[in-house]
Amino acid sequence: MVYKIKAGSHIKGDPQQIGEKLEEIRSETGKIRPVDVVEDAKSDDSVLHPLFEWDDKKAAELQRLDQAGRIIRAVVIEVERENHDNLEVRAFVCVDRPANINEEEAVHTGYTYTSIDQAISDNDSRSLVIGKLVDRINEARRTLHSMEMYAALTGRADEYLQLAIDELKPAMEES
Repeated sequence: MVYKIKAGSHIKGDPQQIGEKLEEIRSETGKIRPVDVVEDAKSDDSVLHPLFEWDDKKAAELQRLDQAGRIIRAVVIEVERENHDNLEVRAFVCVDRPANINEEEAVHTGYTYTSIDQAISDNDSRSLVIGKLVDRINEARRTLHSMEMYAALTGRADEYLQLAIDELKPAMEES
């Protein structure tokens, strides 16, 4: 199998070695979990080691920024609806990372959030939120297409198609 790093991911290292190491971890445990990847990467000899921040002060700051984002995304507001159950929606939505900086810098300075009300009423914010949603939908489509193509190439297309239908059906009925 030939491994590559997804464009725009800013992961530096040999994609083949990284992919093979991840597959090795998966084959040893039957699954791949971030905790297993970090455990392997602790060894200075691991191909994964240089992909992590090992300066505890910097790593702690990055962790706090990640926690701050999770806190922002966890806050919801309850909207009362007549003749329906109340609806919970995120109070704050991500509109963009700070302008004119790369992904690595965005991690340090944080992404930009605004209130759901502002995102709906401001044309620029609304366009950014909708654009992000379109990107997520397109990513889901690409993932589904990739899985479908891989299943077809490995002779498992019929099995995959039936599983996909069975698993997607409830999600489609909810919307």
